[in-house]
Amino acid sequence: MCESSSLSWGTKFNMKHLDEVNETYWEHFSFATRIALVLIITGFVLVFHAFFPNRQKNTASEVIRNLHALFESRKDGTYYEDEDDDIGI
Repeated sequence: MCESSSLSWGTKFNMKHLDEVNETYWEHFSFATRIALVLIITGFVLVFHAFFPNRQKNTASEVIRNLHALFESRKDGTYYEDEDDDIGI
């Protein structure tokens, strides 16, 4: 891909990480944003669980297991972008 890139506002970014994960800027942005949103929602679920321990007992651990499997599949190259893949929320 590329070592560095200049975006429209003129800031230079080191794009070595994008080469390492074999993604374009926007593919990486999309994936990272999606994971961030899943983690934020999971955080709210955990706060709810803190107040009501008998509710949502397995949701966070399910999400963590699914995220781990997702990251491992990306590492070994078996990951494919699927709108319907289920992370757990």
